[in-house]
Amino acid sequence: MNEPAGANRRCPQCGYDLRATPRGGRCPECGHTAVATVYDDTPLIELPMVVVRRFRGASLFAAVVIVLIVLLMGLRSSWTHGRQTWWGLQMVVAIGWVVATFRLTPAFDLPAAVGRGFGRRGRLRVIARIGALGWVAATAVGLVGVTLPRAIVTKAKLAPWLMGGRIAGIAVGLIGVFALGIILMRLAEWVRDKQAELGFQIALWGVPPSVILLLMVGRMPIIALVVFGLVSMAVLSFPIALLSLSKSLAWSVRHAEEFRARRARQLARRESYQEEVAAAVARMDASRGDGA
Repeated sequence: MNEPAGANRRCPQCGYDLRATPRGGRCPECGHTAVATVYDDTPLIELPMVVVRRFRGASLFAAVVIVLIVLLMGLRSSWTHGRQTWWGLQMVVAIGWVVATFRLTPAFDLPAAVGRGFGRRGRLRVIARIGALGWVAATAVGLVGVTLPRAIVTKAKLAPWLMGGRIAGIAVGLIGVFALGIILMRLAEWVRDKQAELGFQIALWGVPPSVILLLMVGRMPIIALVVFGLVSMAVLSFPIALLSLSKSLAWSVRHAEEFRARRARQLARRESYQEEVAAAVARMDASRGDGA
């Protein structure tokens, strides 16, 4: 594809203008490999600041939700306030995760956003949203299982169906977490946050197998405790990455505000200068007319 005139190609490392640099080459300023596509380096500050602030708020909210999930899972064995209450709290947290996921996956038409999975028809974005609903479904099935009398569950032979429904919901939820992690990892790359990228990678490759292993050894207390520790480490890497991402987004907002304020001052100075020049030219024309 031919590069459009005036395409915005800048080095992601130092910001050097790469429009005169052949694709696949290196930045003549710092030696960093040039970006592969025209729009990969479109700055995040081109998004409306309300959107970037919403990203930041959603990151903080999602981090809190994940911490609550870990706490509830850790308290499950020692919970003394009734199983229905525990599952009810799980439902609240699951709904909170849906809200966080939807706020973290808005749709943009900016080419750099589309390329990172934020397009309106982006598959990862759709999968992440549907996957979030899987956790609500799994929790709803669990809540129904503890609410129905045991006699009804036994007589109607509902136990296999309830177990199957929970497993299906968890599977969908894990797929959604994987898709969301990929999107957030790309967002972290967009704001140049290496720590957040690493955290999302750990969560991506650590949470799904750890959760599956935890379900398999749930009836072995000692082994389950060890596996739960691994799950917690993998899961907590997600909110840590979200907090890091939120900090980077805050800096992006600050940088964008400073950039736009500086550009406004430059435009104001340019307009003032042009007005002064126009006034000087007018005075010169007037003096020439008087001399004639």
